[in-house]
Amino acid sequence: MPDRNIVTWIGVISAFIPNGRFEYGAELFRAMGIAALIDVYAKCGHANSASQHFNELPWRNLVSWNAMISGYNYNGNAQESLELFVDMQRSENIRPDSFTIVAVLSSCSSLASSRGGKEIHGCV
Repeated sequence: MPDRNIVTWIGVISAFIPNGRFEYGAELFRAMGIAALIDVYAKCGHANSASQHFNELPWRNLVSWNAMISGYNYNGNAQESLELFVDMQRSENIRPDSFTIVAVLSSCSSLASSRGGKEIHGCV
């Protein structure tokens, strides 16, 4: 298909997952990029696989960090999400964007952490 777009990909991939064909959906996501693969693993409840792919990346950009931060939060690992947020800024010196902020605020909410929320507010 010479002229593909994101809507087509998502439609095709979404058809595989409910039918128990996760591995086919994952293969298509690899074609789209590693951040999308991290996202699909996390949303399908495979946080360990998402984390493994994230940790194997030779370099990470904001999109891959956001996918993993959101993935941890999506799977109920709010503390890990916040730790990754701090690591992103300290070790990689990557500044968060609005997607990052929404994800970490959600993590703070899950932990009922008003202090964390205030720190994120200060970051913004």
